[in-house]
Amino acid sequence: MESIVHNTIWQKDLNHAIKTTMSLLRSFGVGDAMAIPEVISKDIDDKSSTYYRFLEVLFDETLLDAELSFSAEKAGNTNDVYLDCALRKKQKAINKQRFNGILNDALLFCLMSDNYGVCFTDSVRALLDQSYSHSAFLFEFYDTVMFQTRNHYLDQEKK
Repeated sequence: MESIVHNTIWQKDLNHAIKTTMSLLRSFGVGDAMAIPEVISKDIDDKSSTYYRFLEVLFDETLLDAELSFSAEKAGNTNDVYLDCALRKKQKAINKQRFNGILNDALLFCLMSDNYGVCFTDSVRALLDQSYSHSAFLFEFYDTVMFQTRNHYLDQEKK
């Protein structure tokens, strides 16, 4: 019974992060960024698409990163804390570097996985190399999940 509850909550959180990211891009995107939701919507709607399946893996990796970041913050280790101050150029570069690490971790997981493997990983890499919209969405998605997860932990602390 526990795994069913976990999977339902996990899927709800994933769907919420996707919808929030799409909404943010539509509302606050500039130039090409505004078109991202329309370009990737087919891949997001198809739960068996390579892109959506990779998004699930990236979601798990990002949740772990958010948990580690929050733990570092609680321990006073400010060097390992994810800061969502995207207006500061230096912080945006740090966040991008952190995202690239998580993206590489997700690709490595897929590469080593029995369920995904080399062909799947190669198709994800090809898609990301060929499509600005698909790769840009992943960064915004990562940012959304990091922000939402941190807020969730802060809310839990208040209770």
